[in-house]
Amino acid sequence: MAASPPGPGARVELTREIGAFAAATLPVHVSLSCHLAVPRLLRFASRRPDMNWLGLDSRGDLVSDAATKAAALPNCRFLRANCWQHSLLSSQLASLGAPVTAVSIWMPDEWPKASHRQRRLVQPALLECLAPRLAEGATVSVSSDRPAVLAAAAEVFGAHHSFRPRGLMCDESAGACRDERGPEWSQPEPSDADAVATVVFVVERRAQ
Repeated sequence: MAASPPGPGARVELTREIGAFAAATLPVHVSLSCHLAVPRLLRFASRRPDMNWLGLDSRGDLVSDAATKAAALPNCRFLRANCWQHSLLSSQLASLGAPVTAVSIWMPDEWPKASHRQRRLVQPALLECLAPRLAEGATVSVSSDRPAVLAAAAEVFGAHHSFRPRGLMCDESAGACRDERGPEWSQPEPSDADAVATVVFVVERRAQ
């Protein structure tokens, strides 16, 4: 069963923890609501020492366990944070002291009912939070095995003036980019319904 977003009173910890990185000025990849992405972040951090990898999640036990697993990696940290508290998340990203060049959302809950749309992680308020905090040309990726989730994400990003679609990618185990389309592209559909695919958007400063 999908987990409900944490309420307004959920504990948030980020503040100055960026100092835990061995090289705090490296560009940062931030994984939002990372409870299903922990193994990936650990793997990527070991392969890409030129970046810092930060996983944010509201589940305290998960964050504690992930932080223990990442202890030997100088460029990977996990912190407890409520990704639905957008104003606070924005200030946290601003306090990192290093450029955020990538944001990833791995297997977000679908919340298919119209009455539950406010529970989705990918929503206009999140984009308003991210847009001013990301470096020019930064990427935001949403990965899912459900075409409806990818289509909904594309619709939200497509309506925001600071993002343009970059393409639809297969999961890393299946190969590189499957498709590369222009700004008009907005309805991605994985060819294999059981495969994980990723929609990628690029930050582009444009006049509103």
